Amino acid sequence: MEELYYLDSTIANLQWDQEVMLPKESADYRSKQIAYLSSLSHEKFTNRNTGKLLQSTLKEDLNEDQRLNVEKTLYDYEKSILLPSLFIKNRSELTSKAYTAWIKARTENDAWIFTQSFEPLLDLKREEAELRGYDTHPYNALLNVYDKGLNVETLDPLFINLDKDLNKLIKWVTDKQEDHRSLLMSSIPHEKQWQFSLEILKAMNFDFDRGRQDISEHPFTISLAPNDIRLTTHSSKENLSPIIWGSIHEGGHALYEQGLPKNKYKALPLSQAASLSIHESQARFWEIQVGKSNDFWTYFFPKMKKTYEKYGFHASLNDFMKATHFISPNKIRTEADELHYHRHIIIRYELEKKLMSGQIEVNEIEGKWNEIYADKMGVEIRNPKEGVLQDVHWAHGGLGYFPTYTLGSIYAAELYDQIYKEVEDIPRQMQQGKFEEIYQWLAQKIYQHGRRYESQPLMEKILGRKPVSGSLVKIFEQKFKDLYNI
Repeated sequence: MEELYYLDSTIANLQWDQEVMLPKESADYRSKQIAYLSSLSHEKFTNRNTGKLLQSTLKEDLNEDQRLNVEKTLYDYEKSILLPSLFIKNRSELTSKAYTAWIKARTENDAWIFTQSFEPLLDLKREEAELRGYDTHPYNALLNVYDKGLNVETLDPLFINLDKDLNKLIKWVTDKQEDHRSLLMSSIPHEKQWQFSLEILKAMNFDFDRGRQDISEHPFTISLAPNDIRLTTHSSKENLSPIIWGSIHEGGHALYEQGLPKNKYKALPLSQAASLSIHESQARFWEIQVGKSNDFWTYFFPKMKKTYEKYGFHASLNDFMKATHFISPNKIRTEADELHYHRHIIIRYELEKKLMSGQIEVNEIEGKWNEIYADKMGVEIRNPKEGVLQDVHWAHGGLGYFPTYTLGSIYAAELYDQIYKEVEDIPRQMQQGKFEEIYQWLAQKIYQHGRRYESQPLMEKILGRKPVSGSLVKIFEQKFKDLYNI
């Protein structure tokens, strides 16, 4: 498993370089490099001897951690042997090409450039669903890749009920809010925004001796080695929001990766994240629950104002908080307020289900996207970059990923509520720029366990009950009441 980790981390390094540093004319050869190594890793892991070793090891006298590592590795093995090596090679190469096409399509604002590369990749994802197997819907096969046991039967009612609750809250907030968004539209030099984002990450306890931040077209976090965690962010010349909350969001992912017991278990399952939903809970916990709290900005706002005021940034903390929490339908998911954000996720969820079942074909995506945004969000999509080309996930072949953002948000709200019950003076600590105790609480409750528990059992262990979507709405409601003194 450690040898496989060397291969997989090398692939991850090539992928990081592809998105951050790679010259545009080098993309074709890079896709072949990644495809070859991905196929090699898959062949090594799915070799019959691997299965025999795992089966025989289960018969040994193992302690609890050893048995869990072997059982979970065997589960991964049995899932992996469902996919032939040639399929892995083709998927990897098509994904690399689709990503390169996505970058070019965004540059030229032409969806066709991307969709012609996405079509064969979608065909392969449909084939993957058949190879993996499913009970009721092909989309279930892909949902399980990111969160074991997740299916449309669970998500359909969850999203329907959450959407209803959020719609009521959106109407309530819209009637009471004040518009201070112009405060965020300041032309601050990239270098100043960059330095401020690094200051936030340091306060969050991100270890720059074991990781780094860079710029990419779409923010992401990737683990290249136990002590080499990379995150990226994206800045805007006109808007302060992307780099601030992009860095905080990816910083949450990165803290989870740095906190996992990777050196203890050496590339085995107990050194890995519990699921994508739990991973997203860490990002959304820091971004929304901590990073958009008044207590957080009580500490950071004076620092930001002092740095930015000579560039025309003049605001009060109260008006800044109202600007960051302004509720309005919008086109871009990553720039959405915390209420409309989930409508973006539900839209993608519905589109992905139809793509996987064949109800929508690739050549219809742009038109369907624009129609559903006009209907569900009430906005007009004027060009592909603000529409179907805004997310990188489909270029990565990541169908089934989007629902974890909302599940992660629900978990994040529950965790935030729980830490207030268990740790004294959280507000005061944040107001003083002290986040060590928050970090240690997350390390104890989540990081140290790695993949020991599935998502739901882990949350039940922390909360003493099952998580519910109502907690997310309740916390949002209280936040807006505090903001407008209601």
